[in-house]
Amino acid sequence: MSLGQLRHWYLAPENAAKLDSAGLTIAFTAHGLKDIGQFLSAVRKTVERGLGRDAALAALTSHPAAIVGKSGEFGSLGVGKSASFVVATGDLNMTATGGDPGGFKYDSQTGKISIARMQSPAGWEEPGQTPEFDEYTVVLKGTLRVETKKDDFYVHQNQAIMVGKGEWVRYSSPEEEGAEYIAICIPAFSPETVNRDDKIPES
Repeated sequence: MSLGQLRHWYLAPENAAKLDSAGLTIAFTAHGLKDIGQFLSAVRKTVERGLGRDAALAALTSHPAAIVGKSGEFGSLGVGKSASFVVATGDLNMTATGGDPGGFKYDSQTGKISIARMQSPAGWEEPGQTPEFDEYTVVLKGTLRVETKKDDFYVHQNQAIMVGKGEWVRYSSPEEEGAEYIAICIPAFSPETVNRDDKIPES
């Protein structure tokens, strides 16, 4: 690797702050990234290297909407606009989830709640689980199948379902269009408390 390449690698995260300080409109995109999971960590690095947090938020929301001429529909909260948002009393840790389903997850630093926006392809099926948290699911698009030991639900667009902690459940998206949904876990989801298995437990 040349000295010029090393310099670019080290200084690139500062470019956003310099452009913003010069009064230019900036917007972030994941286009060209080989690993979408690196997108949010790259945004955080621009903040660590001088970009204001409000400017970083605008670069993810209002600025991209303005650039493509969609400010009247997206990019900020307002009557008649489309938006996904989270209300919190403190900072949130936001990570991109990998595998199927993929999406973005927001965790409260207290561990009291996690909110994930997920997309699952047609035919996806999650292993059964007996989580140690309540899970509220709102379907935005498509159909999500929710199986418990007692019932079998097909949750469609604009419908919601709640599964209590300690109840065995399995999620899947059997329909051709898959599913896009928001999952809210109280307390927050964690691999240690989801308690996944491979089959329905014996009654």
